Amino acid sequence: MAAGHLSLSPPQVARERVRRVPETSAQAAGGDLTLLGLPVQIGTMLFQLVVFLLLVYLLQRYAWPYVARALEERRERIRADLEEAARQRAEAQALIEEQRRLLDEARAKAEEILRRSERIAEEERERMLEEARQAVEKIRADAQADIARAKEEAILALRREAVELSIAMAEKILAREVEAKGDRTYLEKLLEEVSR
Repeated sequence: MAAGHLSLSPPQVARERVRRVPETSAQAAGGDLTLLGLPVQIGTMLFQLVVFLLLVYLLQRYAWPYVARALEERRERIRADLEEAARQRAEAQALIEEQRRLLDEARAKAEEILRRSERIAEEERERMLEEARQAVEKIRADAQADIARAKEEAILALRREAVELSIAMAEKILAREVEAKGDRTYLEKLLEEVSR
């Protein structure tokens, strides 16, 4: 065998060993099965199967209720969290809608206040213009009345003066006995004095 190993390459040596090991193991175990080139011992396999089933039974009997309860609690916690998130989302949406409604109301009130203030400002402007017109009319009427009064007073003063001058001229004419030609010149002078 040693001589045979010298002529074989390392992969061939490994294959040769794998072939020989099952044969020797199967022969040593008393002739159990070979499956896919590996020795299979039925007694060991049955023992492992029993241990596996016992382990599954023990896990199902003692561990699975705790695992199932933990999973159920987690499922409930997740469901409660989802419901809480949905409730909070609904509340947030309601708050957003309320804020939008309040904002719309505030805009409407602001626009109403703006329209009202514009209307009041326009009315105030019209009132002030009317008061100014009335004041101008009153000033004009007062000025015209003052002018008319001043004119009347001037006319009365002029008439008084004319009467006084006429009386003075008549006195002077009567006081002097002048010829017709001389009276004429004297009257012209007096008229010039009066017109000044």
